[in-house]
Amino acid sequence: MNRTSAAAALLICSSMLLAQDRPQTSTSVLVLPFNSTFGVCPIGMHARQGVWDHTITVRQGEQQKFNTPFGQRIVLALVDAHSAPIVAATLVVRGFDGKNHMVQTVGGDGGNVTRNLRAVFAKQADGSVSADIYVPGFTSVTSLQLQSVSYADGSVWRVTASNACRVVPDPLMLVAAH
Repeated sequence: MNRTSAAAALLICSSMLLAQDRPQTSTSVLVLPFNSTFGVCPIGMHARQGVWDHTITVRQGEQQKFNTPFGQRIVLALVDAHSAPIVAATLVVRGFDGKNHMVQTVGGDGGNVTRNLRAVFAKQADGSVSADIYVPGFTSVTSLQLQSVSYADGSVWRVTASNACRVVPDPLMLVAAH
């Protein structure tokens, strides 16, 4: 019995030593962040969920009419190598509204609502431009896609089949402004 156990231990140890002599291989994994653009886009895009003020004004004990319907606020930042800054853009926003629906977990279409919007951008200290976009009627935004971009020098860039620009908003939603 002792000889069998010793032989088995010797066999296991020698096979472990042989395995250590083989060259190690490594695997590289590329992880894309949620805010990365899809396709070949000449404009860098970053979208994050903004804060929407859900305050309801009450006066003399009665609730006033809610002026703004529910919606989703997105802060979209763009970076471009063009000499003139971006001043506006036309976007297609995809997402979900407040209606009941079933969602396919794999290969879904990204929402049940689509809206075309025009956003006006302001220059930031880091050289980028950003816009605070409010999408009424949306409970979540699944993607934003650029259709055209207007520059301060009057030039306009339009999307073609080879340079689609789409971004998925960062899934983190802040509960305060920053």
